[in-house]
Amino acid sequence: MFDMFGNIQEQQEKMAQKLREVEITHQSGDGLVTLKINGNREVLDISIHTENAAELDLAQLEDQLVVTFNEAFEKAAIEAEKVSRDAINDMLPGGLEGLSGLFGK
Repeated sequence: MFDMFGNIQEQQEKMAQKLREVEITHQSGDGLVTLKINGNREVLDISIHTENAAELDLAQLEDQLVVTFNEAFEKAAIEAEKVSRDAINDMLPGGLEGLSGLFGK
């Protein structure tokens, strides 16, 4: 049975690599903060557009950062789910690909 799924550790490493390659860019609603993260939820870049920041105090900037990070991480989680589903489909023998739907949408 375990042969059917191949080397699980190898599959996990492949999936982690695929997630590293997925880049998500997300900008706050007011355009103040732009984040780039990967599917592993690692921050690749952050930009704070100072022309928009002059009217904000530090607490408001911190709030914008928290909201923007949470929204970007939510997008990354959705992408990670897609990559995971594809990886499960790749591991299943022919004809059983649809079973990955049992693990979530």
